[in-house]
Amino acid sequence: MRAVNDYYAGKYSQTRKGVAYDGTPYNYGTVIKFDSHNFSNIVTPGSIVQGNRKSPNAWKYDVLFFDYPRGSCLTRTEYTRQWDLTINEGQIGFYDYKSQDPFFTDLVFPNDLYNLCLSRFNDLARGTLDLAVDLAEAGQTVKMAKVITRFRAFASRRFIINVSRLLHKSNRRMARRVVRGMANARLEYEYGWKPLMSSLYGCIDESIRHTMSTLENFHARSSRPIGSKPSLVSVYSANIPGVAERHGRYLCEIKCQLRTKAFDLSRWTSLNPASLAYELTPYSFVLDWVINVGGYLRDLETSLMYANSFVSGYVTTGYACDATFSSSLTSVSTGYPRVTVVANASCSGRKISLTRSILGAYPAPRLPSFKVDLGADRLLNLAALLAQKL
Repeated sequence: MRAVNDYYAGKYSQTRKGVAYDGTPYNYGTVIKFDSHNFSNIVTPGSIVQGNRKSPNAWKYDVLFFDYPRGSCLTRTEYTRQWDLTINEGQIGFYDYKSQDPFFTDLVFPNDLYNLCLSRFNDLARGTLDLAVDLAEAGQTVKMAKVITRFRAFASRRFIINVSRLLHKSNRRMARRVVRGMANARLEYEYGWKPLMSSLYGCIDESIRHTMSTLENFHARSSRPIGSKPSLVSVYSANIPGVAERHGRYLCEIKCQLRTKAFDLSRWTSLNPASLAYELTPYSFVLDWVINVGGYLRDLETSLMYANSFVSGYVTTGYACDATFSSSLTSVSTGYPRVTVVANASCSGRKISLTRSILGAYPAPRLPSFKVDLGADRLLNLAALLAQKL
């Protein structure tokens, strides 16, 4: 990839007329000017590394393309005895966005997306089985056997009759019992039976797993869409506010080669007392919805335990985003002189950034960040918790 720094100036037509202070009208007609901006295309590659055409090398590049604002801008300035009208049409972009664009300055690769990719990578390299937590929660799991009885009661004719009676005001206590029973059933399935069945499947999978080679390649990816953002586009005599409609994604990729063993105790259970203590803390899963402490502890433990198994690998992070902008502005000042501005403009841009880093050791997690992540399932679980407590 070669460096590119293309820039093309634009043109626009300017019409100006008005009345001077002494009452004399003037009209300069229409003039074509070439001091505006058309588009710019900038490619900034990293330094070239001569490799062996087999192993990946560190690499980085950035691409910025910007198609400058096109439209019209009318400015009328009124004094007590005179006025001036200027109309610009065409490529009316005033600001040079080659060094600072208005659409992509907030794009910074998020650490939590890297941690998500690393968690998926660790699930492939280590597995998801953790019997230590299952054994510690064995007493709770036995109690959850009552959920079968509750499900049978819910499916029975008696339950249907009870629901029909809820419409009567005198049966509020029965309504609370039914709602709480449904909430308990939801939580017992989500945090009891579902993890238990997952652990059972993991045990069977580990029992039949055998290593075909002492070296294995593991590969994981994660991505996230990039949302739109409010923006401000500068044209002659005005700043037009609007929304930049953006379409793109953040991307993270981790690929490593590891030495594997036929039997690996870490694939069966966690060996970190801190992870076990955290998982046994009541409602720790609710904290993970905001700050994923549990995932961070497991990923940190995995990076330390698999340090001697690491052979080679790399991490690729970046994003690609397209943006379009179209908006208009009408404003009238309240001071003196009175200035009326009527403008409209449309423009577009593209930003691509990619960084590939060569790993010298097993990838470690980054500190978890505050992020409220509530999907449909978690909203149902939250509703069940509130129903159970309230």
